[in-house]
Parts: sequence; C-alpha cells; structure tokens
Amino acid sequence: MDSSWVPLAVGLSTASAAAGYFTWTLAGRSVPDPEPDPEWFHHFTPTRYRPMQRMLTEDDAQWLASQGMEPAAIRRLRAERRKIFSLYLDNMARDFKRLHSAARTLLMESQVDRPELTKQLISLRWAFQRSMVRARFSLKVHALGIGTVDVSFLVRAIESVHTGWQELSDMSQFSPAAAASH
Repeated sequence: MDSSWVPLAVGLSTASAAAGYFTWTLAGRSVPDPEPDPEWFHHFTPTRYRPMQRMLTEDDAQWLASQGMEPAAIRRLRAERRKIFSLYLDNMARDFKRLHSAARTLLMESQVDRPELTKQLISLRWAFQRSMVRARFSLKVHALGIGTVDVSFLVRAIESVHTGWQELSDMSQFSPAAAASH
C-alpha cells in the first residue's frame, strides 16, 4: 500500500486546525455571553460605533506629519488607536450577541411563526462573524502599515439587529426585564 499521501494528509489536517483556531480567535469567540440588563436595552444606541469608521484612516497621521510631528510619535498614536479600536470590536461583538440573543428569544416566544425573520437573524449573525474576522485580520495587517480596517458592514449589522429587536419588542410588548429573567 502506498503511504505517500500520509504526510500530505497530516499537513492538511494541521493547516486546517490552525486556520480554524485562527478564525475562532479572530472572530472574538472568547467574548462571554453578556447577562441581559434591562437598563442596557433602554440606553443602547448603535451610533456609538460610528467613530470606528474613521478611527484608523490616514487623514490624521498625514495632517500631523504635515505639521512636523515626528514619525515615531505618529506610530505610537496609531498603535494606541489600534488598541482602542480592538476594544471597540470586543464591545461590538458583545453588544451584537446581546441584541441577537434578545431577538432570538422574542422570536422563540412569539405566538406567530416568523421563518423569514429567523433566516435573516441567522444570515446576519454569520455575516457579522465573517466581517468581524475580516476586521480583526485587517487590524493585524494595519499594524504592519498596510491598508485600513473597514467596519462599515459591522456598524450596519449592529444597527440592523438593533432595529429588528426594537420592531420585535414593539410587536410583542416585550420588556427588557422579561429578557433578563431568561
């Protein structure tokens, strides 16, 4: 029996496992499920994430360089912004999970079967996770001075799930306190 395929199979398995772990890590799977908090639902606004769309643009760095700021200071500023941006991504993942979970709860408890909304929620979750992986990867590459990080889809996704949750909660007379009891 020819065993020349064994090293190839081992290599592919190792690469697949490494890619899976890398994707899992970048997707923010380590973000714990947040506890429902009725106050949070009343005060949450997805607009808090809009500043992310301009946080890592080169405009500020170019302007500071034109004003004579040292390149080392600009690099430190960019590194600090990446740290803050990473925290924004963590918070966004947590908030998306919280909103998505509340919307799922509303759908499950609804007296009316809404398969189209269920499908939309599933699609939105997968798209959000893919975009989160892409954003985290782009953030790593940005540290090398390459490219920017586009979070426009993530911002739209959290706005969409927030709007969907609001519509579902209005239709079902949902109270955030009820979500906290689940």
